[in-house]
Amino acid sequence: MLAILLYLIILFVFWVLNSKAFKKKLNYANIFLLLWCIIPSLSAIGLFEFYEPPFLTHVYIYTMILVFELFTLLGKRTRISKHKHIDTNERPSTEKINWRIMLIISLACLVIMIPFFITAIRFALGNGYYYLRLRVLNNELFAARDRIILQDIIQPLMIVTTLAGVYHLVERGKLKLVTVVSIIDCGIYMLTIGNRWLIMEVMFIIVTIVAGKYALNIIALLKRNKWVSRIAIILVVGMIFITLQRSIRGSTGLMYDIYAYFVGSIHLLGLAVGSPTQFALTGTDLLWGEELFGAFIGLINNIGIAIGRGDIINATGINDIVQQYYFVSPKTHMNNNITMIYAFLRDFGVFGIIIDTAVLALFYIYLYKRRNRTIYTRLGYIFGLSLLPFLIFEWFYGRTFVLMVFIILIALDRMNGFKVRKQHR
Repeated sequence: MLAILLYLIILFVFWVLNSKAFKKKLNYANIFLLLWCIIPSLSAIGLFEFYEPPFLTHVYIYTMILVFELFTLLGKRTRISKHKHIDTNERPSTEKINWRIMLIISLACLVIMIPFFITAIRFALGNGYYYLRLRVLNNELFAARDRIILQDIIQPLMIVTTLAGVYHLVERGKLKLVTVVSIIDCGIYMLTIGNRWLIMEVMFIIVTIVAGKYALNIIALLKRNKWVSRIAIILVVGMIFITLQRSIRGSTGLMYDIYAYFVGSIHLLGLAVGSPTQFALTGTDLLWGEELFGAFIGLINNIGIAIGRGDIINATGINDIVQQYYFVSPKTHMNNNITMIYAFLRDFGVFGIIIDTAVLALFYIYLYKRRNRTIYTRLGYIFGLSLLPFLIFEWFYGRTFVLMVFIILIALDRMNGFKVRKQHR
């Protein structure tokens, strides 16, 4: 119970400080705080016979929270630019979005995915989505280059078009064709890869955008924007379908699966902390920033694979360890979902919790202060907020497609800026 008590104290203290610094209670720092106080607290209770994490696990989490809060509060007081649109509450208009390009991108994604979709459906009908996912992960259903196309090119493009379409729908109350096509793209991608993550990501995008406009006023949302509710319901149904198709071993029902999926990562981290030799946490296997900059390494290696040279940078990574299955309860084993803290520990040991968390906090304060500079920096900020829950699962910023989303948004922003400058000449 001591672990839970300390989480409650940390939650109360920094909730007050964050609310004062951001001048409102609903801010990204408080969302981060809630996630990292409530979910680890649940793990300390030991529900569903899951093994209780050692107290050192919670010490690492406390440290991470304190570092994130320290750099967030300091960063909030620091100016990063003299630009008049920096750190303003005036939201940019969706009129600056090039909807023709967005529609072309979404339609191109749809056309490119069709052959992969047909192959996946044929396999899934005979073997199920659990085995489909295994074949995709092992590059047995699609070649490595095909997987790069789907995961690191098509996926970020779909996320960008979905971001733009949903943001316009919530802000202006108008459903554009690009939004419909993008949602269809996401559904086809989910069925092709057998992965729930993208549907969850779209749901978190919707929640983030809706919360930014309506806060907790759900009634106002239902009255003014019924399309958002309908899309959310469709996504929930789709995610439940895939979840039931890929039920966790030892599952006793949907609530068990939800607990294992969202809280199980803390239990798995607890196993790693309790068995440092088995999980390469002894200090002799440090990666020296490989995880922190994993997305950039992945992008460089993708280029190498595309040109036929293979991996350009020989990165050790953590997949060899985290992709193995470990029992987090007497009847359930898990892999991969081990929180971002494990990646931090592999990077620089205990100091990784300080270094990597500080970089993360500064990155978020940078996104926050530029959130209303242009429509594309706004979408980048929303995307960053939507990733906060996934950091409970793993170090998502180590994934190449996440980096690609920001690269695409920057490219669109520059294209838009070039067009505006040309019109003023």
